[in-house]
Amino acid sequence: MDDPDTTWISEFENVDEPYKDFYREPVESISLYCLYVNRSRELFHINRATVHLEAGQLPKNMLIDLLKEHMNHDGKPFRPISLLRYNVDIAPEDVLNYVRQPETFNLMKAATSIESMAWKDSIPLFQSMNGLYVIFYEKWDSGHDNTRKIQLKARKLRRRRTRKRKPLKEPSSK
Repeated sequence: MDDPDTTWISEFENVDEPYKDFYREPVESISLYCLYVNRSRELFHINRATVHLEAGQLPKNMLIDLLKEHMNHDGKPFRPISLLRYNVDIAPEDVLNYVRQPETFNLMKAATSIESMAWKDSIPLFQSMNGLYVIFYEKWDSGHDNTRKIQLKARKLRRRRTRKRKPLKEPSSK
């Protein structure tokens, strides 16, 4: 029996080689950007770290650990006020449109709660652009509690009795 002709496969691979960078692949890691904002609402520090994903996802418990890890900066407490997921998941046929008009693509999504986050498959050329942006705001104590204390005074309850109404006197006719 003759071996089947497989030369067409190698020819196809040679022709397809320049386009391999445009096939989507799963996202394995993202960049975590921690942006620190002080009380004057000024961005004063940006911290960047690489986070490895599990099957294209950042599990909730890992996200919570990352937030706890970055909540202090220079000995000051900060609290996260916004989570923004940036995912370049454009199709290979839209690459040219993206290069010409990137503002027409909505690639950033704000998270509404602290939940697991997933990144869609991305073209290897744009893999390094995928990231998570966390905005931390400086936390401060005002020195006193703004909650007003409600003091309940024990009141003596009087037993109220229903008064009997006195009948109206009719005017006397003289």
